[in-house]
Amino acid sequence: MRSAEGFSVFTGIGAFNVTGPSSVSGDVGTNAGEFNGFPPGILSGQKYVENTVSQQASVDLGLLYDDLFARTCDSVILVAMGNGQILIPGVYCAGAASKIAGSFIFDSQNDPNYIFIIQIDGTFSSAPNTTMTLINGASSCNVFWLINGMLTLAGNTRFKGNAVVQGAVSLLDSARVEGRILVTSGAINMASNVVTTCLSALPVDLIRFVVKLNIEKKSVSLLFMI
Repeated sequence: MRSAEGFSVFTGIGAFNVTGPSSVSGDVGTNAGEFNGFPPGILSGQKYVENTVSQQASVDLGLLYDDLFARTCDSVILVAMGNGQILIPGVYCAGAASKIAGSFIFDSQNDPNYIFIIQIDGTFSSAPNTTMTLINGASSCNVFWLINGMLTLAGNTRFKGNAVVQGAVSLLDSARVEGRILVTSGAINMASNVVTTCLSALPVDLIRFVVKLNIEKKSVSLLFMI
């Protein structure tokens, strides 16, 4: 990703609009377009608009798009995704506009270094309340969605991964992203969303943890069960 890695939400060419109390951890910006937002909303990173930082990020994002596009497809994935579907690591391709609904699970098979790439040759949209889950060491940092068209995340969608998009992006009310929204060319519209930088997986899966409070010693102890 190079310089694009520091961005949580970015477009190389396009307007950037934020409405409602959105929250983003990480940098945001556009290299060519009007920027409206933060405020309103909460931003823990920086805004970069039409400067040397955004220019380099746009170049590096183009290289990332080309790299993902050149990956050889391991498996064809249906354009109707979700409803309990489980993916193991690999490169998946959908040859047309696609939709996702219900639950969608990434299973890294106990190797946190495995990569998931989903290439979609068309628009991509989620149904309301769609959820994505990471299991067995999977990390949102290692999930890449290559979308050759518009991306629309419906209300209350829980999206995981790095969306590399060639088209406009709309995050509808209360959609949440754990990862990044990176657009080569297209406007970005956010509406009361939360975007958090992708999180690396723990080397083990926690079954449970126990918190013990010692009032006399004024201390708290944590016991992790694996």
